[in-house]
Amino acid sequence: MSLARIAVRYCVVEALKAAGTLVGTNILDSKVAALQVSSDGSLRTDEEGPFIAVYTDSSKAAELSGRSLRMNGHLDLVFNYGITAAMTQTNEKGESVVVGLEVPATSPNFEFFLDALTRQIKFTLLDPTNPWSELLKGFAPDFTSCEEMRHGNVRDGVRLVSGQLRLTVELVADPVPGAALPETGIWSRFFAKLAETDPEHCERLQSLLAWDGQAQEHQLLSLYGLTGLEADALHLTSASALNPSAAFSNDLPESSHRAGSP
Repeated sequence: MSLARIAVRYCVVEALKAAGTLVGTNILDSKVAALQVSSDGSLRTDEEGPFIAVYTDSSKAAELSGRSLRMNGHLDLVFNYGITAAMTQTNEKGESVVVGLEVPATSPNFEFFLDALTRQIKFTLLDPTNPWSELLKGFAPDFTSCEEMRHGNVRDGVRLVSGQLRLTVELVADPVPGAALPETGIWSRFFAKLAETDPEHCERLQSLLAWDGQAQEHQLLSLYGLTGLEADALHLTSASALNPSAAFSNDLPESSHRAGSP
């Protein structure tokens, strides 16, 4: 489990909820059943209204530092979203219109809905006035690729159109277990904001940062993935030999550690 993955996903979900997109607050966190593939290969959904489902998918840290597994490398951040012909509303004239757009519920306008929603997602992630978006940019300091896909089908007489936005982002390393978090760093700012909105979840995540009483020199061995003999050879068996907080900053992305930054 990566705390950074959890933090990124939480920031994205809250940023989209606060942004007031075309789907309103129907932002789903890792809901696998939001879009389902039937046996005939067609898509279906049980959602009653337009939605965005947020997932953190595959990740890869291509170059590790020894046996350290703190690095998170690059992560696929995925957004699935969709609308069906049943997800419409009736305007004052008694016409069936696309939710949020007030345009006739036709296939071209459903596609227009997805295009508009894709744009809203992208610019929400970059919004400097959205506090959750600002935190997201601290956890994902670089976006390396962006891919968009579309799918549409008719099932049981109801047309469904869906889209997927897949972003590959560079993810910061997980916090050093047992080490103090910099007061102005991304992790401290995230926990401060999370404590305001969801104190129970904040407490649960913070509990994962402790080493449950491990001696500091044991923390070092776990942090670097060293054996006892290797630590002896490097003169790291004394707790004063190295400060884990200085060895690995809690706010640097994986590429910065590879470059040898302190």
